[in-house]
Amino acid sequence: MITKLEVDGFKSFAGFSVDLRPFTAIVGANASGKSNIFDALTLLSRLVSMPVAQALAGGRGEAAEQFRRHGDQAASRMSFAVELLLDPEVVDTFGTREVLPHTRVRYEITLEVREGDDGINRPWVESEFIFPIKASADPLRKVVSRDFADTYLKYGASQWKILVTEGEQDKRFTFTGRRVGVNRQGAPRRLPASNATASVLTSVPTADYSPILYAVRREIERWRVLQLDPAVLRQPSPVGQAADRLQRDGSNLAWVLETIARASRRGGPGLDALAADLARVVRGFSAVEVAENNARGQWEVVLRSRDEGTISARVASDGTLRLLAVLAALYEPVSPGVLCFEEPENGIQPARLGPLIEVLRDLVTDTQAEVVLDSHGKPPALVQLLVSSHSPKLPLTSLVDELVVVDSTARVEAGAVSRVTRARRVLEEGEALPEDADAQLVLPFDVRAEQSGLTRGEAERVVNPR
Repeated sequence: MITKLEVDGFKSFAGFSVDLRPFTAIVGANASGKSNIFDALTLLSRLVSMPVAQALAGGRGEAAEQFRRHGDQAASRMSFAVELLLDPEVVDTFGTREVLPHTRVRYEITLEVREGDDGINRPWVESEFIFPIKASADPLRKVVSRDFADTYLKYGASQWKILVTEGEQDKRFTFTGRRVGVNRQGAPRRLPASNATASVLTSVPTADYSPILYAVRREIERWRVLQLDPAVLRQPSPVGQAADRLQRDGSNLAWVLETIARASRRGGPGLDALAADLARVVRGFSAVEVAENNARGQWEVVLRSRDEGTISARVASDGTLRLLAVLAALYEPVSPGVLCFEEPENGIQPARLGPLIEVLRDLVTDTQAEVVLDSHGKPPALVQLLVSSHSPKLPLTSLVDELVVVDSTARVEAGAVSRVTRARRVLEEGEALPEDADAQLVLPFDVRAEQSGLTRGEAERVVNPR
């Protein structure tokens, strides 16, 4: 789970910082930089699993276009920092389990473009850090329940050198060789850093190599930005589908729904619970099913409606399929981790936007609720959902502390003007303006209603439809 994101030198970001909650609604006008936030998270997820040049090549735009520009000048560096809450236990691809002694960390990475030995400018890792966040300095402790803190917040590695970049000319990455458990300590490990073409995390193969480093890599590389294509969502999944997690475009929706159905036989919530959530937003649906077509070797999605009977995914509406796919991602038997979803209101009747937000909010981690352990005594995996929208109605259906308002402002640097993205929080009703009011946004309910173009009565009907 991401609790804070900082970006500098990437696209429209210069000294950008935003706090994130388990459910966060990022709202703003077109071209304000909302998509760039998701692009930054996507680039980070690639940086921990592949070389820098390859990670940049997979982004939106050419590699050079991803470095921030002001006038005719382009930045030569970009940096990212995320403060994370890690799940208390990590499992690697070989089934090795490690219990983490410390779950609150800050990860930083800086990229720079410079000339290599061959005379060609290339992107390199300039520095990389993982710092333990100490209990005394952790703002998260103040906003979660005691039960949540006791279960998820661990501070057993506060004095460790988890990962640092040392030296000036002859740089080196130094990280702890200490393992989790009794009598399993080791000397620090060091890697040359002067010509690093990839993150240290790309070299962490298993959980027992370095549990916290592996947990950070695993957390970040699992972040997903869903860009669902209704035409793809209508397609069946081949029997033997390899990916159990919903793909970026939703191409394996039928198989993910089948994994949810199978997990229900082992005590999971199953398709009945998913269908109930779907019906809270799209009225009339009574069931979601997956049928196996043996002749074609495919899994097919079937929806049941009280009015229309059985409906194939091939004829379902775009909005219904998009909602079904997001619910499938949130219900995945393997924890979905962090999900990013643009414009959740697409294809949804405006009056149903409130129930939609309620459903999505209910499926993410609740930091105030009592933690319910499973049959093996394990707490639920952490789930976070970030949604972005330019709809003026979304702020009306979200809680004030869930909202991040994104806009752009002009900045003059070396005589050139550039636009930079900023994030501003929404003040509570009656909350006093802070001294740095330029970095804040006051949007009490009446003002939000006015900005949406609705009367207060109309706005209240959006929030509380009859």
